[in-house]
Amino acid sequence: MQVVLCVTGCTFGIPGSVVNIGGSDGGGGGSLPLITDQWVEIIAEVDLTANTYTVFYNGTPIDATPQTWTVTGVLEIQAVDLFSNGSTESYNDNFWLDTTLPVELMNFTVS
Repeated sequence: MQVVLCVTGCTFGIPGSVVNIGGSDGGGGGSLPLITDQWVEIIAEVDLTANTYTVFYNGTPIDATPQTWTVTGVLEIQAVDLFSNGSTESYNDNFWLDTTLPVELMNFTVS
């Protein structure tokens, strides 16, 4: 899966939007307006049992329905690549990958 955040001059995606452009053989295509000048949470929920994924931007799913994780590839998470594609700035904070606890069983406290 690949998510593109573009203000202007996009090689991929849509100016002023966040777009799920899918992966090498998976779906995508939804978009939401880009929020600037503040931290925005991006969550990728991957269900390998169902072979689907959903990307949330600021609490809203980018695509209307869960997308296919893989069609011809291996049904696993093989890498995480955070890159800025030639951007002048890119910030990431609090990255987390947990393969042992389903999201519906997690408790979070925001202070």
